[in-house]
Amino acid sequence: HPLGVHVTHVFRTLPEATKVVKMFGTSTSGADDFYAAEKNLARLMCGLGGEASDRYTALPQTSLRSIDPSGLCIVDEVKGQSSSSEYGSSTPPPHTMTMPMTLPCDYVAVLIGSSPDLSFLPPQLLNGLPVDPHVLPPPIRLNGSPSSQPVFVPVNPATFEVLQSRAAPQTQNIEPAQEMPRGIEPVTAPHSEKNITPPQTWHGLHAMGPLRGDNFVRYVIGDAYGILRHLEQTQTQEERLRPEFSDQSVYPTHDSHERTTESSSSSSPSLTSPEKASTVQETGHQCKSM
Repeated sequence: HPLGVHVTHVFRTLPEATKVVKMFGTSTSGADDFYAAEKNLARLMCGLGGEASDRYTALPQTSLRSIDPSGLCIVDEVKGQSSSSEYGSSTPPPHTMTMPMTLPCDYVAVLIGSSPDLSFLPPQLLNGLPVDPHVLPPPIRLNGSPSSQPVFVPVNPATFEVLQSRAAPQTQNIEPAQEMPRGIEPVTAPHSEKNITPPQTWHGLHAMGPLRGDNFVRYVIGDAYGILRHLEQTQTQEERLRPEFSDQSVYPTHDSHERTTESSSSSSPSLTSPEKASTVQETGHQCKSM
């Protein structure tokens, strides 16, 4: 686009039915307005963007159907949506292009909404999630009050790793052929109280934002940093436990090699023979190449 990045906004309903327009309307906003970006987006969705609309196209009552490997997106209209509008002629028509349409895109961001579809998860994990997200204890806000948002995926608040819900159905009927993705392992945490099943942690799988019950977009970055911190800590701990990550074992120095040979020679004189010395050198070279 000659003016820079062009954004095509695909959403399922009419603009006035979206949460953005309901909350921020179509009023103008000043440069010092705390919600200036949200108000500007509401105006763009309703066709009131002015010059900025040259870089923005709203496609109400449409849905993204597919994305092929080359970046072509197939967009189609959503059936059964009402065409009434409280903003009259200011609202764009339900669609101004022939549907379905093909859009070449460089980047695609899919917003899953308030009710995510998690059916793509493996059965072992899916059957451990809460049947009703509203039955779990809500997260606690910074002011100490409980959040009103549902918890779709319970997490460990310290690591953001996914926890199995205690209200989940049993999983003994899971087919053995359906395996968990590599790197995701169930770990059961110990519990001191009797007759209470401890929650199971899915090691290596994290959830953030609305999935764990926090819908405030400005806090999502905190979740991301928390997950990154846990990944770095976990990687550091695993590296300490793995001898192949030791500098001396992977890249043995000349001094360390001499100390190993001398100590071995003192305890076993037979290691001083040419055959044994060659074996030690070959073993050291093999460790280095790992």
